[in-house]
Amino acid sequence: MPLSIDTPVRVHYNSPFYPEEFFNCFDYDLTKGDAPVELYTLGDLQLLRRAPGFQQRVAIIGSRKPDEQGLNVAYRLGKYHSSEIVVSGLALGIDTAAHRGCLDGGGRTVAVVGTGLDRVHPKENTDLQSDIIARGGLIVSEQPPVTKASPRTLIARTRLQMAMADKVIVVQCCLLYTSDAADDLI
Repeated sequence: MPLSIDTPVRVHYNSPFYPEEFFNCFDYDLTKGDAPVELYTLGDLQLLRRAPGFQQRVAIIGSRKPDEQGLNVAYRLGKYHSSEIVVSGLALGIDTAAHRGCLDGGGRTVAVVGTGLDRVHPKENTDLQSDIIARGGLIVSEQPPVTKASPRTLIARTRLQMAMADKVIVVQCCLLYTSDAADDLI
């Protein structure tokens, strides 16, 4: 099983591990910059590709500043969907609760991040990122090493989360850029 815990693995779009569904969601005209030409991963690479009898993927995304009810709902959804692959963004708030719920339910989760994999953003989720990898999950980014988080990179990761998912659940979120990203994929 291809697994990288400490050193990011670069996955080019012609790699057998590159997510097949990305070819249906993105325009591969490299002058448009829509599709990620390569991804960087830490963890179980096999979570990038669907296999026969694959588990469905559900993206659970939402606010970085939810109320207690939102956190509770995201955690319970993550736990409920732990028999599937939960995809989220490792941000504080809803993302953190969804990842934790999935892990606590014994599931595997994919964190799509908006930084290079040589850093963790936010730093408060360093332990969560380690737990995701240790429990057979995956951290994935389209950003090369040394890339810091920015509004552009954090918003851009949303399209990857949605492209990887069979279902998308939004919990307490401003839907402006999320719905724009979904419209682009439809």
